[in-house]
Amino acid sequence: LRPLATKRTIWSLVLGEIAKKEKVKVSDSEIDTEIENMTKLGTRQGFPTLNQLAQRYRELCDKQL
Repeated sequence: LRPLATKRTIWSLVLGEIAKKEKVKVSDSEIDTEIENMTKLGTRQGFPTLNQLAQRYRELCDKQL
């Protein structure tokens, strides 16, 4: 798991820097749409509820952008 976590962390940091340099902005509605799409897939696979997933995804987006 550690190599995968390292890879994901590096990927996240790189994407965050690219987003800053390219001045990428994501609207709340775009985030909401993506959360809804992820939730539909996730709940079928036993992942967290919509509210839990939404909170985690928003935190992730805030950190990356």
